[in-house]
Amino acid sequence: MLRVEACIAFLLLGSIGAETDPAVEQRALLSPRSSEFELDSASSASGTIYVVRHADTNGAVSPYGINAKGLRRAAYMTTIFDGNTFRAPASIIAASVPGKRQRMVDTVAPLAEHLGITMDTSITLLDNSDWSEQPCKDAAKKAMAALSKGPVIIAWWSYIKYLCKDLGQKCPGGVSDFKGNDQVLVVTVEKGVVKSMTMEKEHFVDPSPSPSPSPSPTPPPAPTPSQSGADALLAGASLQSGEQLTSKSGNARLVMQSSDGNLVLYNGDDAVWNSGTSGNAGSHLVFQSSDGNLVLRNSNREALWSSKAHSGASKAVIYDDCRFEVSDSSGDVLWSLGSSCGSQVMALV
Repeated sequence: MLRVEACIAFLLLGSIGAETDPAVEQRALLSPRSSEFELDSASSASGTIYVVRHADTNGAVSPYGINAKGLRRAAYMTTIFDGNTFRAPASIIAASVPGKRQRMVDTVAPLAEHLGITMDTSITLLDNSDWSEQPCKDAAKKAMAALSKGPVIIAWWSYIKYLCKDLGQKCPGGVSDFKGNDQVLVVTVEKGVVKSMTMEKEHFVDPSPSPSPSPSPTPPPAPTPSQSGADALLAGASLQSGEQLTSKSGNARLVMQSSDGNLVLYNGDDAVWNSGTSGNAGSHLVFQSSDGNLVLRNSNREALWSSKAHSGASKAVIYDDCRFEVSDSSGDVLWSLGSSCGSQVMALV
């Protein structure tokens, strides 16, 4: 498990001064400090830094990223970071973990797209024994520098106990961690100095709980052609409600069901995969040309499911053996659904 407790102690903190004695430096991590701790002595920036925890996940099990409820929560963030509930950010920093679905990036991606912000995903957390505190220092430096442009959001891990303690105060409400995924740590900075820390709520109410993957979706009565072609969806195109992709032989079909908003992959009349988005009639699948992300959106254009971004993606193809893959113009596979022909239904959450 990634050791994040010590890491978060450095989040939002700039340089804390040189220490020649490693033992003294370690003790400093847990020592009380003034509540007005200067994040960066060279900075005079003022503003607000929001620290959000990644949205709902399936824990440490595959596919590691946020689940269907998490995707709905991520879409909801576009409605609260709007200048009313919380100020709209000018910059978004999202940590990433190599080789895994990016739960922090996925959490703020809809907000970044909504506001036209290019996320800073250059901070890398290593989920192994090579982990170090440097990413936390880098994130703090980037956040303070970005404050000159306006509010900043940092999408990070959960533990905040040591962050609060290093600032010389208890966490808001005396908590040691985010309680669930519905909280936002609001840090107010004046001229490079932390003046206050409060814990606010997102007030997210899930309108569509994740359905059980056990019942098989009802097959559509008859095939309907896709706007993008028989077996492929091209970058920039969409699969509208009621449309489908059909493999060369007709054996496999990827159907955007109009009745319930579920994206379902069929082997004949047997469902082998579904997006778990039932209850959202009128939904459609968009293949974003800007980042190669396949995004399933409801009638209000809220994201319900996505494959995540893949730079250079040019087409998504359904094959006779029920594979559904995204590839670039050279034919190299950038992403695969991981499906194969069979009768067992699986939901990618």
